[in-house]
Amino acid sequence: MPYIHVQISGRGDDALARRTAAVASELTSRILRKDPSLTAVVIDFIEPSRWFVAGRALSHEGARSYHWMVSITDETNTKAEKAAYLKAVHEAMREILGDVAEHSYVHVADLRASAYGYGGLTQEHRYQHPA
Repeated sequence: MPYIHVQISGRGDDALARRTAAVASELTSRILRKDPSLTAVVIDFIEPSRWFVAGRALSHEGARSYHWMVSITDETNTKAEKAAYLKAVHEAMREILGDVAEHSYVHVADLRASAYGYGGLTQEHRYQHPA
């Protein structure tokens, strides 16, 4: 049941948002073994004049940047899986966006099962009471 929030520098682009959301679901399913039917993806676009790296707006740099955060239940993926995911996300975003700033980030948030859930139930509850 991952929640993925991707911020991309640049003007809003529905086609780019759909492509990024599809890649997010696919990578998260394939590498982190998460159910795509439970995966939520939100894409936000940030004007380059409002995105700063080393004190300079991206509008002066030419490269695009992104911040990708995926929330998953703690202890459901190994360090190796998360490292492979980070690498695959960066490669995919480079392919999607072209020139990507080195200061683009992927954050895998491992959240406690007792403090994370959906539909009013925690993941811990789902683990203790399987359907």
